[in-house]
Amino acid sequence: MAKQSYVYRTTNPTTGEFYIGSRTVPYGLARSDVKYFGSGVWPKQMKMLKVLLHKEVIKVCNKRAKARTLEMWLIYQEGDNQLCRNIQYWQAPPRKRRPLRRQG
Repeated sequence: MAKQSYVYRTTNPTTGEFYIGSRTVPYGLARSDVKYFGSGVWPKQMKMLKVLLHKEVIKVCNKRAKARTLEMWLIYQEGDNQLCRNIQYWQAPPRKRRPLRRQG
C-alpha cells in the first residue's frame, strides 16, 4: 500500500504552546488523521492531562525524507521560541555514558 508523510503542528490554544512533528500514514489519510497529536513528551503529557489540543497539517509529502527535513527545519526556526515544546538535540542535556567494564 502506498504511503505518504505529513508535517503537523499541535497547539494548545489556551497557552499558545506548540509541538511540530511528522508522521507517515496510508496514502490519502494525512488530512483525516485527527486523533494523532504527536509522540513527543509534551503531546503525551497534554493527553494525560486531557488538555484540548488543535492540530494543523502544514504540508503533505510523498517522501518521508522530505517530511523529516521540513520538520527539522521548522523546529530549528523555532529554536528560541519559549512556546515551542519540541526537545531539540542541541538543547537536550548530554547523556551520561556508563564506563566500560573490563571483560575477564
